Amino acid sequence: PHMPGIGYSNDVRGGGMVDLDVTELHLHGRIEASGEGNGPASGGSINITTDLITFGEKSGISADGSETSAVGGGGGRVSLSYSESSVDDSLVQEYITAYGVNHMMHKGAPAQYI
Repeated sequence: PHMPGIGYSNDVRGGGMVDLDVTELHLHGRIEASGEGNGPASGGSINITTDLITFGEKSGISADGSETSAVGGGGGRVSLSYSESSVDDSLVQEYITAYGVNHMMHKGAPAQYI
C-alpha cells in the first residue's frame, strides 16, 4: 500500500503514508497513519519491511478511519513483512488496526495484510 488517506475538508485530514525498510524495528510506541478531524477521513497506508520486529507493552500500528458522530472514514491499509518477531505470529495481528468507522461510530472489519 502506497497511498495517503483522503479527508472531507481542510480541517479533516486523511492518514498519511509510512514506508519503512529496516533491518530491525523495536517498536515502543505507535506508528500512526489514521484519519483525523471532525468529519469523514480515511486511513492512510503503512508499509513495513524488516528482518526483526519487537513490540513493547503499549506499541501498535494503525491506519484507522476517523471516528465521528456523523459519517465515518474508511480504513487504511497496513502491510508488514518480517522474518522474526518478539511475539508469536498469531499475536502480531493484535498490534495492528486498519478499521473503517461507520456513522454510528461502530468499527468495521479491519482491512489489512500481513
